[in-house]
Amino acid sequence: MTPDRNNPATSEEFDEMPESWRRLSFALGVTPTVSERSVAVPTHPRSTGGSAHGRSTSERRVRDLISAAIRDGHLAEDDQLLEDVLIDMFGASRNAVRRALTALADEGKMQRKPRVGTFPTGRGVKLNIRDITTSVGDLALKIVDQGLVPTFGLLRDLLKTYDERVRMVENVFQIADTTIGVRTAYYREIYVPTIAFRQVDMANVAETLFSVHLGSSVTEVGAGMSDQHTSRLLGIAAGSPVLTRQQLFLDDAGHPFQVVFDHYRADHVSFIDSHQ
Repeated sequence: MTPDRNNPATSEEFDEMPESWRRLSFALGVTPTVSERSVAVPTHPRSTGGSAHGRSTSERRVRDLISAAIRDGHLAEDDQLLEDVLIDMFGASRNAVRRALTALADEGKMQRKPRVGTFPTGRGVKLNIRDITTSVGDLALKIVDQGLVPTFGLLRDLLKTYDERVRMVENVFQIADTTIGVRTAYYREIYVPTIAFRQVDMANVAETLFSVHLGSSVTEVGAGMSDQHTSRLLGIAAGSPVLTRQQLFLDDAGHPFQVVFDHYRADHVSFIDSHQ
């Protein structure tokens, strides 16, 4: 029987497809069709001489969906992203898909291999927006710098202290051998930090370092560009995009005990909120 490009693939034909094609079909919700090579390539009007009239030109929407598929593990590093599949799936124009893939490559989330194709660079890390727990396992917090610094209006107000100096501690967050973030923490000098925490979460840090029970936190999230010092710690080029987070932690009596300023690699980290 001659394969029909317009007919969905049978289960047997689908099983014969390359693993990367099957994962891509599942990840993006594409119903594969049968081609002469037993691999589906959804048709696009331009491939048959038509136009892309009526198709979305939003690069942003395509980027959002592909980024989410990578973060959620629906796309693996060996899954090739094919323009025709993405065009058909998203109802997008070819230019929108190409711009989205180029932008993702510029952000470090995609790798474009000449004469081979476009592939995700990795799944990345989901970081609890209120804490320092992650979706991929143990996160190590390592001290790289510390000292006593003068207080001023902002720190006095946040920490509710009249101390002339506070302790500043700079940490890096690491998963395996990869540094994903930098944290600068400020708190009263009576507290002396340990060398490092393993399997960290803020409740553990509060009890171990500050001898208090974590009550609540105030979190502000933003984005920016990395300076040379931060870039060196993160292993990225100066001026690369970073996610920023400022947090004030309070004990169960409502007293602030630490304020922190975080910078995370935008190509590795996204924030989630699983608070109930």
